Amino acid sequence: MTKIISWNINGLNHAMENGFQVLIDNEKPDIICLQETKTNEENVAKLLESFAGRYHLECSSSVRENNFPYSGVATLSRVKPSRVTKTFGNGQFDKEGRIIIGEYPSFVLYNCYFPTGASGKKYQDMKRAFYHECAESIGNTMASGKDVILCGDFNTARDERDVIDVLRKKVGPGFLPEDREDIEKLFSLGLIDAFRINIKDGGHYTWWGNTDFKTKDWGWRIDYFLISPGIKCLVRNCSHQPKFVKNDHCPIILDLMDSDSGYKINQLQKKSIRPGQSRFCAEFEIVNKK
Repeated sequence: MTKIISWNINGLNHAMENGFQVLIDNEKPDIICLQETKTNEENVAKLLESFAGRYHLECSSSVRENNFPYSGVATLSRVKPSRVTKTFGNGQFDKEGRIIIGEYPSFVLYNCYFPTGASGKKYQDMKRAFYHECAESIGNTMASGKDVILCGDFNTARDERDVIDVLRKKVGPGFLPEDREDIEKLFSLGLIDAFRINIKDGGHYTWWGNTDFKTKDWGWRIDYFLISPGIKCLVRNCSHQPKFVKNDHCPIILDLMDSDSGYKINQLQKKSIRPGQSRFCAEFEIVNKK
């Protein structure tokens, strides 16, 4: 089984002082994707020094003229990725510390921190551009025949189920028509919301603006695992961990079966595979119909 945690930690220093190590010790994930580390790469490595030897670390931090750290992403994995990139390709977001793309044996993992778009038109335009470039990059990766997992803080709720009513009525960044249009670009590629495979109702959130909102459960679901169709049959569970935080973002967890996990793949005869479906998923269906 492969377990992946994604978490906007709102500052790595803060997280290390507030139970990050406990979460990792309890869950024992294979991959950890962090957003908003809010520190430089040297300090990320220093703060995560206790994970050295157990996890390979990749990080990307923001660069601004005043050298004040913001955003920042980090990926820790037990298996070192065969290839890592920290750009969508055109350079616009290369100094923003928002992107780590790692290639693993069974999938390409995108760890992304999407802009909020909350500080005026300039930043909303930046957010829209990020969504466009992310969708284009993932589309190219999927077209090459590789499966994709995209996780992180999307700063957008997809539909009405993902925002508490009392907050949804105050339409703003995160639920604007253009925000919803942009997140649908990812779904139009064929990506699947792993959490929604089994959970269809509303009232499940991953971010609360303050402690009072957390107590009332006035939240947003803006943190996701989106997966390509070839990954769907491997999903054991996708869950939120709201009890782990007093406010802000909570960790989300994706549990996957391994593609060689006891289903005698090599003994199966070749069968037709639907477009977008991995060989393992097609064979998995065959075994489970017997």
